[in-house]
Amino acid sequence: MGSKYTDAQKRATNDYQKKNLEIVSFRVKKGKRAAYNQLAQKKNQSLSNIMESFLDSECKKENIPIILEERGNG
Repeated sequence: MGSKYTDAQKRATNDYQKKNLEIVSFRVKKGKRAAYNQLAQKKNQSLSNIMESFLDSECKKENIPIILEERGNG
């Protein structure tokens, strides 16, 4: 028997995501998504994590600083 995801948990997750995360999307040719998802599964990572790690690495190589926005506490 699995645990139930409560409405309070959903609200807390949505609140966290709104305050701390941004959406980045891109388009690929049909057929590539399946290969990318297979890669993510093979690496036991999310596709988002793979893309973020790659982009972070590329920024570092090009000396482009990543400056995270500070958020208020409360």
